[in-house]
Amino acid sequence: MTDTAARVTQLEAGYSQLFQNQNSLAQTMAAVQQTQAQLLQDQQAASRIIANLVEKQQQMNQESHLLTQAIERILQAIPDLRQDLKQEIGQLETTMTNMHHEQQKTNSYLEALSHTQTKMQAHLEAAQAEQKQTNSHLAQMHRQMGRLNGSDFERRIIRDTRTKSSTNWVVPDRLISEPNEIPADLVRLAQEAVEQEKITAEEAALIRAVDLVVVGHRTGPPSQTELPENRRYVVIEASVTPDIDDVTRAQERAQLLHQATGIQCIPAVAGESIDPALDEQAAELGVQLLRLPGKTKAQKDEA
Repeated sequence: MTDTAARVTQLEAGYSQLFQNQNSLAQTMAAVQQTQAQLLQDQQAASRIIANLVEKQQQMNQESHLLTQAIERILQAIPDLRQDLKQEIGQLETTMTNMHHEQQKTNSYLEALSHTQTKMQAHLEAAQAEQKQTNSHLAQMHRQMGRLNGSDFERRIIRDTRTKSSTNWVVPDRLISEPNEIPADLVRLAQEAVEQEKITAEEAALIRAVDLVVVGHRTGPPSQTELPENRRYVVIEASVTPDIDDVTRAQERAQLLHQATGIQCIPAVAGESIDPALDEQAAELGVQLLRLPGKTKAQKDEA
């Protein structure tokens, strides 16, 4: 009995161990199946990766082939490029050489042009100097002719004024200005007036520019002609053919001389050919008109 019980116990223990082993094996098999399933998934993923790698490898191979072809074409074109570049460099050197020659020509031309310009400038300066000298000579001749003609004309005015004593507004005594000269008496009178601030320097210059000034006295009894209040200055603007400007100028300068001296001044305009229309304008300004007779044939022949 004891042996049988022991065996039963052993069998039960063995069976229990076998059952445990079977359970453990089942668990192991389940784990193996899971592992196999995971391996299968990994294998499928690896297959996809490999497929992608293969595809990329093919693309790389194609690109490498294209790159190789491009490199080969470049290598084949390099000699031509070198030749073209060499030609371009040669042409550039030729162009630079030509430009250098042209620059030298241009510099030579500019230098010649500068010399020519210098010569032209010298000629121009010489011509200007000659022109200036010519103008000076012409001006001198003009002044000389003016003095001859003006002196003759103004002397006729003086002679006519003196010989006539004909005006009923003044009897001439003497001149304080001579033809074509700056009279000393006028200069003195004008300067004194400026110093006394009766007139300005500009107005004094206008007084000195008067053509003729005759000192006279108002008509009247001889006993009164020497009185200072009876003294008169006749301010005469002379012109062969006077116009309104001469009339205005005589009136303005007579007024300035009166302002400078305090002596009554009579403005007058003398000329050979005076337009009758000027009479009214002169009368409005208080300017006397002296109509001089023209030269006789003998006087013209003598002139």
